[in-house]
Amino acid sequence: MDDGSNLGQKIHNLRYIISAQQAQYIRDNYPGKTDAEKLANYMKECGKGSYELEGSRLHQKQKKGKHNELIYPEGYGKGDYKVTQNFHTEFLLNSEGKFQNEIDPDGINSNEQINGASFNYGNKKVNTHKYLDINVVKRLDPQWRHDKSSGYKSPLLEEEAKKLGKLNDSYTNSHGRYAINGMSSKDNATQLGHEFDQMVKGQ
Repeated sequence: MDDGSNLGQKIHNLRYIISAQQAQYIRDNYPGKTDAEKLANYMKECGKGSYELEGSRLHQKQKKGKHNELIYPEGYGKGDYKVTQNFHTEFLLNSEGKFQNEIDPDGINSNEQINGASFNYGNKKVNTHKYLDINVVKRLDPQWRHDKSSGYKSPLLEEEAKKLGKLNDSYTNSHGRYAINGMSSKDNATQLGHEFDQMVKGQ
C-alpha cells in the first residue's frame, strides 16, 4: 500500500475516530463531573495495574508569537497529561480534566487539534510505534491539522537539546521555555498524572 494513497490516509485518520469513540464511551457510562473523574472511575472498575501514566512530551506543543511571546494553544490550560491502557489506548487530558482529542462531539479547542490523543497502532518500545504513529503524521495527517499546528513545536529530549545547543527547549528544563509553574514540562505532566492517580485511589 502506498503511504501517500487515499487508503493510507483513511487508515491513519481512523486512529482519531477510535480515540474519540473510546473517550465518549467513558463519558457516557461512568459518573463524574469531569472527564478525568469519569476516567478515574473507569480505571477503578478495571482494577489495580490497569493503566499507565505515559510520557506526554509530544503533546506539549507551543509556539512563539510575533514578539517572541510563548503561546500554548487554547484549551491547554496548565498542561496536558497522558493515561494509557495496554499502550494502544491513549487518553490525553488537560489540567482542567477534559479529554483532548482531534475530533470530539463535545466540542473542539485548538489544543485538541494540535496536541490531541490518538489510538496507537504500533507496539510499545519497538520501531512499529515510531513508524505507524509518529513518522507518518507529516504525510498522512489532514491538511487542517497541518495548518492548525503550523509553528508549534514539542519540547526536545534532554539529550537532543544538549546536542543541538538548545537547552532552553528541553523537556526537563525547569527554567526553559516549556517550564510551567516553576517545573519542567515533564515534571508538570508527571504532577498532573499523580493527581489523576490519587483520584483513582480515592485520596
